[in-house]
Amino acid sequence: MRPSNAILMIILVATAVSCAGGAKQVVPTHLSAGMGQIKKGNEWYQRGCYNRSLEHYMQANERFSLSDQQAGIAVSLNNIGNVYRILEDYDSAALFFDEAYRTYSALGDAEGMVRLLTNRASVYLAQGELAKAEATLNKAEVSKRQAGMLYPPLERNRAILLTRQGRYGQAEAVLNELLPTIDPGNRTEIAATHVAFANILTGTNRPLAAIDHLKAALSADQWAGYHQGIADDLTALGSIYQTTGNHQLAADHYQRSLKIYALIGRNRKAMEILDRLEEIDRSKGLDLSLTKLFMDRWLEGKADHPCD
Repeated sequence: MRPSNAILMIILVATAVSCAGGAKQVVPTHLSAGMGQIKKGNEWYQRGCYNRSLEHYMQANERFSLSDQQAGIAVSLNNIGNVYRILEDYDSAALFFDEAYRTYSALGDAEGMVRLLTNRASVYLAQGELAKAEATLNKAEVSKRQAGMLYPPLERNRAILLTRQGRYGQAEAVLNELLPTIDPGNRTEIAATHVAFANILTGTNRPLAAIDHLKAALSADQWAGYHQGIADDLTALGSIYQTTGNHQLAADHYQRSLKIYALIGRNRKAMEILDRLEEIDRSKGLDLSLTKLFMDRWLEGKADHPCD
């Protein structure tokens, strides 16, 4: 499952100005401070700067805690868990998600529960715990009916679960029904759904159709400026090209993804892609000198880093 867009399920809390009898009522600074940190964290998250986003979500939690804003605390806990999930620190992610679950339960917040449980299921999917993922998604579905809401990430995770279970036809049907319902402005969700589609198609030996979906995902992520998503899409395309024997295209896409991973500080991912490139290099005689020069420079922090 795609770690980046799986899930851009970062939650915002509304702290709107209210009007009573025509008079504007301004929210006190101490009550809006946590939301300010959430917004900053979301901006860094969207750029793929997860450590920076984590700092702001932690600060948001502190400010919400000081003012005893339980709804804000739940949001910050969920968002912190989501950062740890995307960084593949699943134990930490589960810790924060489970505390967010307790808080949302106490509040009786059905919408919050839908988002939180969908995120929690993502961790189970990443860990291969499919039975727990299914049970969690079923709980999210109950909360979704209570809230009377649409939530595409829940359906997408359901399709991912069905794909992992080898139920490709059912997974494809879910996504075919889901795609037209997604807000056209929600480019990251559109991208994530196309990636989920591509995974079904690669699993059923339809690589050319999978490429079309990955190109659609790449276009959506580029529009949204979601760096991690762009890198993940390029990596997935490179993997298909490598598998189908088009080593030149594979190398091209790997080099593009490697640069992004290095620039956003995803060092381990960059090294993984370098290993793939060197595997191609040994058989095809590619010249990776310039790619390695840039990677070394950027991994050492000698760049106008987007996360600075």
